Amino acid sequence: MDFKATLNLPNPAFTIPMKADLPHREPEIQQYWKEIGVYYLIQKKREGAKKFILHDGPPYTNSPIHMGTALNKSLKDFVVKYKTLRGFLAPYVPGYDNHGLPIEMAIQRKKGKNLSPDEMRKECRKHAEEYAEIQTKQFQRLAVFGEWEKPYKTMDYGYEATIVRAFAKLAEQGYIYRDLRPTHWSIYSQTALAETELVYEEYTSKAIYVRFPLLKDPKGIFANFPSNRIYGLIWTTTPWTIPGNLALAFHPDLEYALVESEGDFYLLYSGLIEKVFEDIGKTPGKKVLSVKGRELEEVVFKHPIFDRESIGVLADYVNTEEGTGVVHTAPGHGEEDFHTGRKYNLPILCPVNEAGVFTEEAGEFAGLHIHEADEVIPKRLAEEGNLIKVYDYRHSYPYSERDKHPVIFRTTEQWFLKVDHLNLRKRALEAISQVKWFPPSGRERITAMVSTRPDWCLSRQRIWGVGLPIVYGVPSGKPVLDSRIMERAAQIVEKGGSEAWFTTPLEEILPQGFRHPETGETEFRKETDVLDVWFDSGITHLAVLDWNYGNWKNLESPADLYLEGSDQHRGWFNSSLITAMALCNHPPYRQVLTHGWVVDEKGRRMSKSLGNVVDPVDVANHHGADILRLWAASVDYTEDVSCSNKIIEQIGDVYRRIRNTFRFLLANLYDYNPKNSYNLINPLDKWAVFQMRLLEKKCCDAYDVYDFREVTSTLHNFCAREMSAFYLDAIKDRMYCDPADSPSRRSAQRACYEILMSLVKLIAPILPHTCEEVYRKIPSLESKETVFLEVIEPIEDEEAKRIENSELFSRMKEFLRFKDRLYAELEAWKNTSGVKDMQDIYVKVYAPKKSLDVLKTFGDELPTILRVSWLELHDSEEERFEFAASEFAKCERCRLRRPDVEDVNGVPLCKRDRMLAASISK
Repeated sequence: MDFKATLNLPNPAFTIPMKADLPHREPEIQQYWKEIGVYYLIQKKREGAKKFILHDGPPYTNSPIHMGTALNKSLKDFVVKYKTLRGFLAPYVPGYDNHGLPIEMAIQRKKGKNLSPDEMRKECRKHAEEYAEIQTKQFQRLAVFGEWEKPYKTMDYGYEATIVRAFAKLAEQGYIYRDLRPTHWSIYSQTALAETELVYEEYTSKAIYVRFPLLKDPKGIFANFPSNRIYGLIWTTTPWTIPGNLALAFHPDLEYALVESEGDFYLLYSGLIEKVFEDIGKTPGKKVLSVKGRELEEVVFKHPIFDRESIGVLADYVNTEEGTGVVHTAPGHGEEDFHTGRKYNLPILCPVNEAGVFTEEAGEFAGLHIHEADEVIPKRLAEEGNLIKVYDYRHSYPYSERDKHPVIFRTTEQWFLKVDHLNLRKRALEAISQVKWFPPSGRERITAMVSTRPDWCLSRQRIWGVGLPIVYGVPSGKPVLDSRIMERAAQIVEKGGSEAWFTTPLEEILPQGFRHPETGETEFRKETDVLDVWFDSGITHLAVLDWNYGNWKNLESPADLYLEGSDQHRGWFNSSLITAMALCNHPPYRQVLTHGWVVDEKGRRMSKSLGNVVDPVDVANHHGADILRLWAASVDYTEDVSCSNKIIEQIGDVYRRIRNTFRFLLANLYDYNPKNSYNLINPLDKWAVFQMRLLEKKCCDAYDVYDFREVTSTLHNFCAREMSAFYLDAIKDRMYCDPADSPSRRSAQRACYEILMSLVKLIAPILPHTCEEVYRKIPSLESKETVFLEVIEPIEDEEAKRIENSELFSRMKEFLRFKDRLYAELEAWKNTSGVKDMQDIYVKVYAPKKSLDVLKTFGDELPTILRVSWLELHDSEEERFEFAASEFAKCERCRLRRPDVEDVNGVPLCKRDRMLAASISK
């Protein structure tokens, strides 16, 4: 008899292939999704269900995607797919951020710097559209479901019109003002920047100690000392600001000292005498005078280079951590300096133009770039005898996040949003406490950002962006913020894009007979500045969710979740919160999740120069998008996460464990019909299904708090431990050798079916291609077009407790403890005995009655479950084992050594297989 033909062996043609071949199989599955319109099908089937809105923070369309954007989009897709599988209506409208400096810079590199503004805008729009299409295809390759046929773009005409209307609404409510203010200025990009556009990096400056000769002493404080030998001593890390100096600032409550050294007298804070003189390499002499800072107000010093005065002023911000306690004050080059200058009616001198070149106001330095000035000015100070020391100083310094160059403070007229108007800051801080933050530290981080942020500088001196809808009287230059003009501007932009504001004649924008409300002027010019791109993206909640300019279905505000990188506490989360509280008076989000940066194995940022870049598209094309997604689900995204080709290959091992579990479960269902009422008659099968139910609940609990790492590790461990290392081995004999339609085999099949269905739904958000592949092969389902139309329904807490406290679970817990102990000793014995096959081992078990009672409940199936030839059970106070080579014959059919194996016509068969052979013969 051909015994192999009588076995119920797994059907390799029925299950999924061992070799995943994801780079080729995934595009086929994506083509199927495209054919059925998977995203729109899901939306249709979930119509009327409770909504979950994840609002997409728009990536910038200046380049292909990278591992950071791949991680971000994968995390978002896990959420959307999971919520879909939980029965929610979870629409996902992807977005793109299109305006701004990097695209202008890219066009300048490609087309040169001589393009007209109209040509520049045209090329920028074309460039942004090109990369929006590229990124769309790349995100789709990663199996991100969404409304890719109609994403939102900040350069859509309707979106740009919304930007104008949002600005108009803020202006109408009194939030918008124009003022001469110091702002962070990029001399590389020649535009003002907001605090949110800065990053802080290590920078080496020229630090200088400079003395300012005493010029006037109206209070006679220094009457007893030679006035021509008295100097105020300052320290600064920006020598280029010395031409803008107009004052020396003293703290009113600090004690200042006049210290003699080598015949000269230096004025500085008393507590820093020793430190400063050590630093400048001079020996301090006698402290000849002490005076409170407030007494030094109105004392006049001479500028150390120019023939002009530098007056003594008072300021509470003077600190004693660095420098001398005497602060060089240039009102045109610093926030605090500016306010001090206004307090004392000093001119706001800013002798540096937009390119970082000194103007005529800088006197002899006119035409010199500030970077050159850091070398030239110390030399001039030395020539004047007023340079005490110059040296290199390394410190944290603000850089423009966009152009990667250091910035300066420069006082210019800009447009601002008043953060404290109508208690906006207070309301925003209160709103933060209403939001759930993942991780919780995000709450403190954004609280700090909002608490300290200055008024928002909205204007940018760029070309590619949405123009500020403001006109100025000619010749007065006084601005007009008129709601009629702004609405007309919005209508023009809605029809012709942001470019139309700059090209449409003013007479088509101004109301007929319009006069300046203050001056009566009838001649006007347009504002040429554009809005900060953070304003563009900061109103996505309004444009997409609330006003819904694109007429998407099922969107609403506020969003349930914003999910972006941790740098967005000062960026998109911040700008969205400020605009939402100002325009809508509620936060734009209910929950916020942040993730870290993607770095290499050494913790370094990825860059082409280091050769450590991992391209997500390459990973998808060589390993599979499911492998990349599994990596994204496996990392602790709350910190910076490592990625390399080696790590991706290691993730492949985890994937294979999960795939092989799918393969086994599916391969044994080739003759199973879930519509038949097969019962779970075997306690082991019941236990396995109950384990799956508990696992399902545990994974859903983890998904609910966005802990994808816990989901992945839990599922992988279940596949590796409970399934591969135990249950799937334990049922092989029943599955393969019992009669095909026997209750024992059907019980195991039902368990495999239920486990497979649960697993495939739980893993589908992370491994969508693989789970779709498996789902389409599961037999006799009331099949749906896609696994993503299934619903996960985890058990409740009470049911979980009932299962965990059940007699079956108590018994299995003791059994598994016994199994682990047995296997540990058995492996040690195998290493010395020379016996390799578990079926060749006979075990004598000595154990307490409690353990034996549990083992006996498994009856004759116990050796099969434990994969040994036989177990002989003996009562003993202590648990121990004796091993020996089995003397039982091996059954020719099931390949097990059992005491009931007998020879039948020269063929050894166990009792079960003898009966089966007899029934076949009949």
